[in-house]
Amino acid sequence: MKKLIPFLLLLAACGAEEEAEEISGLNLGVPPDGGPIIMFVEDNLNGEELPGIPDPSFDAEEYEVEAYKIEYDESTEIVYLGTGEEVEDTSRLEAPLYQEIRVVPHKEFEPQVSRNREGHIFEDPTLLPVLHAERIEIEATSLENIHTYAQDFLSADSAGGTVAVLLAEGSEEALKFATQQQKFHEEINTRFQGEGRWFFWQVSQDIADAIAGDEISYPSYYIYQNDEEPHRVESINEVLEYVEDL
Repeated sequence: MKKLIPFLLLLAACGAEEEAEEISGLNLGVPPDGGPIIMFVEDNLNGEELPGIPDPSFDAEEYEVEAYKIEYDESTEIVYLGTGEEVEDTSRLEAPLYQEIRVVPHKEFEPQVSRNREGHIFEDPTLLPVLHAERIEIEATSLENIHTYAQDFLSADSAGGTVAVLLAEGSEEALKFATQQQKFHEEINTRFQGEGRWFFWQVSQDIADAIAGDEISYPSYYIYQNDEEPHRVESINEVLEYVEDL
């Protein structure tokens, strides 16, 4: 409860002084079920930071978060933070890479706190206030953002490791992975002799190209374990062999 009262007082003070003209936070991308992108501002657990996984003592009944659904359309100006350069491929906004984002809404608004939620913002992005953006400024991204997200957020939830799967749409390798993903998931965990489990994280070609462009080579499987440098291979068989030798 120590972080709860200051969090509430801060938001109350912001609302009492004036309505906000812009708001900054982290872009959580589009939820698995689709819809607008989610913008996280802060919560009463870790302030403006997001850990890899929620605190084990997390209590949903006491959880409070400032977060929004951000809607945008053809009239929304979307540029890169710092440079003001236009973002040509806006699909990068959909990626859950937790990059910095700044939003200027169409209308001034008062910050809103969401309460009585069923889970952490990671697990429950529903029933959030909606803001329609007049302007969005987003952090530029690269292949390094994919590595950081996989290592800091995905691998934090897995004591074994994570494999990022980047495949060209319609390729033979993509078809093979799509039709046998469950089999590969079972096989990688059977072959691994250490503690914990392994998970696959597939990034669509559209999203991967928007994030990293020419930095991406297809096919690519990036293997992450602990804090080691990502290891790249080009086939699912190489993934299985590599993990088996760990």
